[in-house]
Amino acid sequence: MTPWLKSVKPFHKQKLRFNSAKRMMIFGDSNSCRADRKGLSWPAMLEGIASGYLHVLNESYEGRTTQYDQGERNGVNVIKQKLVSHLAFDYIIIMLGTNDLKICYGRPSEKDIARGVREIITIIFAHDRKIIPIIITAPPLGRLAAGDFQGAHHLIAGVTDEFRKVSEIFAVHLIDLSDVIDISSDLEADRIHFNSFGRQKMAKVVWNHMQNWLIPSSGNRPTSVSVDNPKTAMEI
Repeated sequence: MTPWLKSVKPFHKQKLRFNSAKRMMIFGDSNSCRADRKGLSWPAMLEGIASGYLHVLNESYEGRTTQYDQGERNGVNVIKQKLVSHLAFDYIIIMLGTNDLKICYGRPSEKDIARGVREIITIIFAHDRKIIPIIITAPPLGRLAAGDFQGAHHLIAGVTDEFRKVSEIFAVHLIDLSDVIDISSDLEADRIHFNSFGRQKMAKVVWNHMQNWLIPSSGNRPTSVSVDNPKTAMEI
């Protein structure tokens, strides 16, 4: 087992703080639903690190976009279904945008991709204004010379800028992965998906940010989890 996870008890065996854990949905694509060799996705690792403060429901899906394709791959079309099929959520992390850059979708503009995230947040607020959305930007991509993601690495920075504007418009939290994910060490050979190091880093970075809201400053706060690159995300 990964060393940093050895001391973490399974969620259902932990004593919950403040009566119950906060409920969080992860609404992402393959980078959020794929597991490492231990069978753990980064949302599963996050629940382990959170030590009873978070109950994480992973509603991510391979190939999901913000608003393109059909069924589970269309974030705008499927988010309402996810909201009504569960009990109320406290937080929803939206981590989409990578698949929107595929050539097969006509390579939408950065503004078009951000428009999909805006619509998802609008649907969430219409369902329950108490839910706190959190945007995680599309992670950096390696340079690809062929396939649907050919040249897409050049567009990630522009998509991130547009997502930042969305977070400001709605006054929602944003975690910027620009300086978090290292394409040389945190991605698999396909230069798209997180490897085990990338998944661990994602869980740690999200948890370090979530502590600001979950745990009162006057209480006994657990120690923040160290990440390899301390230059993580914008302060929230």
